[in-house]
Order: sequence, then structure tokens, then C-alpha cells
Amino acid sequence: MDRGADIAVNSRDGVLLLIVEVNLWKDAWNQEALPPHYVVRTWDALRNYLSSWNEPPKRLGEETLELAVASWLRDLTNLTHKISPDSEADRMLVDSGLYDAIKSGEVSLESVR
Repeated sequence: MDRGADIAVNSRDGVLLLIVEVNLWKDAWNQEALPPHYVVRTWDALRNYLSSWNEPPKRLGEETLELAVASWLRDLTNLTHKISPDSEADRMLVDSGLYDAIKSGEVSLESVR
């Protein structure tokens, strides 16, 4: 696992494919940052992993978000997440090629000591 990553996803062959950093910004915006290729509302991707809320929460703790993202990615790598053509988040995964790339891969979390 990459030591700087909060969450890392490897292919079934052990190739690092995705690094997820859970970062929070307050009143900051980097005008020089490249725009993302895909944009999906967090709630659309993670609603099943934030089951205690019926609507997007106004505030979400960093650990809660990290655990929800890790659970979502684990379900994707373990093939327990069924792709829905009606889901914008699922279409992003398929269209980008990420879904096929991480199938049967591994998700690692940064250890907290």
C-alpha cells in the first residue's frame, strides 16, 4: 500500500490502480487544478453505505466518509456491488474502465497508530 494514501486499490495482479485521499477544504479552491474527468455526487455513490441517513447529511466526519468509500470500493473489487445502468456513479465506473480494472483486486486502508 502507498504509505501516503488513506485508501489504495490494487488490481488482482497487485498493480496500484487507485489512491483515495479523504481531504476536507474550508474556503479554499485551487484555480490551477485540472478538472476531473468524471464528477458524481458523493451521495449517489455512497448512499447504501450511509444507511443511517435518508438524505445527504449536512455534515459527515472524515472517518465515516473514509469507511463508506472503503466499503464501496471493497464491494466493487469483491464483485458484491451490482452495477445499475440507472446509477450515474456506476456508469462513471464502467465508462472510465475502473470497474473492470479493479475487479477481484484489493482495497487497503491506511493504518492508524
